[in-house]
Amino acid sequence: LRELVAGALPSEMAKWPLDKALLEHLDHVRATRAKSSFAPEQSASKNLVRVLGGDTRLDKIAAQHLTRYQTTRRNEGAGPKTINNELSVLTRTLQLSNLWRRMRDTYRPLAVPETEVGVALTHAELANLIDTAKRKPRWFVAWNTALLVSSTGLRYREIKTLRLRD
Repeated sequence: LRELVAGALPSEMAKWPLDKALLEHLDHVRATRAKSSFAPEQSASKNLVRVLGGDTRLDKIAAQHLTRYQTTRRNEGAGPKTINNELSVLTRTLQLSNLWRRMRDTYRPLAVPETEVGVALTHAELANLIDTAKRKPRWFVAWNTALLVSSTGLRYREIKTLRLRD
């Protein structure tokens, strides 16, 4: 009764198969988020459907499914951060259907090891990189990337998703 009053009962979406719910999620991402957000969400959705089964109903997904997903993806060589990001797509989908509450206390994301923070090039190192890349035809992409980074401050993913029409 408390769940009914709190509006926490599962929605009709809870009866949907995983693949349908993820397609709905991807439509929402495409309509409301940056273009660069779509590809990672789509990739995560494909892995979720492949490992958990596209015909699995949302209301049948339990915490042990998430644990099994983590194990399967680690055995495939995926890193902890990637797996956590993929499962965040599923958790957002489960939240939309009011199913996340029942497992949020038992789910534990994988520990992500701390990484070394990147070190910026000095002005002299950057000048040397640009000069070297400019003189070597095979370094054309490196030259353009160095110019772009140094003049705009774009990050790797932002550069990777750039298109001529941008």
